[in-house]
Amino acid sequence: MASQHVNVSAFARAVIRQVWPMEMLGTGADGEHNWSLLMRSVNAYIRSRRFESISLDSIIADMKVRLSVLEANSHADTY
Repeated sequence: MASQHVNVSAFARAVIRQVWPMEMLGTGADGEHNWSLLMRSVNAYIRSRRFESISLDSIIADMKVRLSVLEANSHADTY
């Protein structure tokens, strides 16, 4: 008996939530936005047909990234 894609998607999203800390995708509104994009990508991947593919670019295209670590280091003294 085959599982419906809705059940498989829910299982995959639950596993990702347990394994991947949400903070890895950012904090605040940006993190929530990125998390939502990742979950939509999981759904799209699971719903895709046998020979369809999803590019990494399509997954990360709309993600919001802030490089605060690099900004902080750019003001540091260099030797």
